[in-house]
Amino acid sequence: MKKWSSKLVIGVSLMAAAMLALTGCGSGSSSNGTKSSGKNDKVTLTVSTWNYDTTPEFKALFEAYEKENPNITIKNVDIAADQYDNKLTTMLSSGDTTDVLTMKNLQN
Repeated sequence: MKKWSSKLVIGVSLMAAAMLALTGCGSGSSSNGTKSSGKNDKVTLTVSTWNYDTTPEFKALFEAYEKENPNITIKNVDIAADQYDNKLTTMLSSGDTTDVLTMKNLQN
């Protein structure tokens, strides 16, 4: 069972990395609606995670992405793992503006 859980975490982490890469290729608009003037503009992406302090994969992904993209800073939106699905549903229904929502449970 633990082996399956580890594979799920790795799979989710890889998906998160792919989403971060795709988010970095956005429309060129900044968060205030104005057009971006270039590749070196500072950008902050907010990314939902669960149990950030005990899930080192997220920190490793964020640090690697920021190293490759020095103009991008990733702001973590940490949610308790046991509340993640409910919190994400609430965030989506309330118009939350988090840039990347990672999927913890693919069944929901």
